Amino acid sequence: MISGWFIIGSDGKIDSVRLRRAAVKVLKITVVANLVYLALGLVLAGIHSSGAAEAPFSGNPVGKVLRLLVVGDAIAGPLWYLTAYLQVLLILWIFVKGRVGTWIYWLIPLGLTANLLLGKYGFIHGGGYLDIACSRNALTVGLPCVLLGMWLRRHEERLPQRRQALVAVLVLSAAALVEAILLSRQVFRIWTVGQLYLLTIPLAIAVFLLCLHLDAPEWAVKAGRRYSAGIYLWHWAVALLLSELGLSALRPVEWPVVFLLTLLLVMVLEMFRRKVA
Repeated sequence: MISGWFIIGSDGKIDSVRLRRAAVKVLKITVVANLVYLALGLVLAGIHSSGAAEAPFSGNPVGKVLRLLVVGDAIAGPLWYLTAYLQVLLILWIFVKGRVGTWIYWLIPLGLTANLLLGKYGFIHGGGYLDIACSRNALTVGLPCVLLGMWLRRHEERLPQRRQALVAVLVLSAAALVEAILLSRQVFRIWTVGQLYLLTIPLAIAVFLLCLHLDAPEWAVKAGRRYSAGIYLWHWAVALLLSELGLSALRPVEWPVVFLLTLLLVMVLEMFRRKVA
């Protein structure tokens, strides 16, 4: 959604040049990030030579290479969005070249509905266990969310005000919590996959709109621009290294530790980059 917001120019339009520049930048980041995680995976696999850790691309290397190119999570799961975003930029480039009209925004409800039916709400049609890639990909979450950000930017002047956004955040947060509890295996014994609930996107929109109205201090804005991408890229590496020390970084109680250590790592990397530059 944030990506879509910034794709739109000040005139409310997108052009192929802007999309091409974004694609080149994301492609470079994708290659570097996957190489780093590949090296980390090989090191960890070498440490656990007994087989406790699987080396990247072992077992079915062809299948994993194809998954890396199509899904993007063959080396490190969190990197799936980089691949999905590249695919989204390609799709948008085709739309721009083909001069497709505003009907593309109908892909928002279509894609998100498909996401729910292939993910959290797959039990409605009696579907069995599906690979998470069926609901976590460019078509069912990447493209709809980017288009949603674009749509919000195009209608910026008519967006809800701060108080309305705050009320929406509070109400939707409570409703989302109820939804998550009802869909948990402890209540209805439902086995669900996917990461989006029915209220995930409405709540994300409300939070996004609220943030637009917040007067954040200048240092926070600069820190967000400087470190947010690095936190996304390297938090999983920190989590993997913490697991080597016997910590289960997937437990919510340890998420703040992962965040703080990742932030520290990103700050050091940024300082090094600035000195080299």
